[in-house]
Amino acid sequence: MFQDELLNRVAKNAPVTVMARGMLENILSPAKLDDIFQHHVRTQRQRTILFSFLVELMLLVACKIRPSVHAAYKAWHEKLPFTVDAVYDKIACIEIPVSEALLSKTAETMIQVLREIKPPEPELIPGYRLRIVDGNKIAATDRRLKVLREQNAAPLPDFALVVFEPPWNLITHTILCRDGHAQERSLFPQLVKLAHPGDY
Repeated sequence: MFQDELLNRVAKNAPVTVMARGMLENILSPAKLDDIFQHHVRTQRQRTILFSFLVELMLLVACKIRPSVHAAYKAWHEKLPFTVDAVYDKIACIEIPVSEALLSKTAETMIQVLREIKPPEPELIPGYRLRIVDGNKIAATDRRLKVLREQNAAPLPDFALVVFEPPWNLITHTILCRDGHAQERSLFPQLVKLAHPGDY
């Protein structure tokens, strides 16, 4: 009862903030994130460390609330039944299909929300669903993994194709590749699977 009264007061004074928080809590709910993991994982298992926890941890870093995974872990470590090494090991083992699905499934939900808020922007080419594809080398980091600290050679960055949909101003898909030497053309067979009649 007290929470309802508090929420109503906050909603009255800052409705956009409450709406944004409610939307994020729905789209990035632990149940939905763990469901994505279960439906797209191949060999990795969820035990003590849930996929939803890793996503939440990485969001803190991606949004620059915490400077690193280790810093985010330290803020919570007294309540966690596992070590930071276990967290890094779990992150390193996240499979590519899971990461790709995390983006595409959350984008699907975002588009459903956006449809209720505003109509999409007009297509740049009338009659076609235009999507923009770009390749990106995933930048290396100065924070080396423990197993690479004794190596002189720098770790090779990975490669990704990202698909951007202008009407929604969203990146809706990504195709990830562990081969840093890969070119866009080598990933086209996977990209073609995303195409539908009327796409351009």
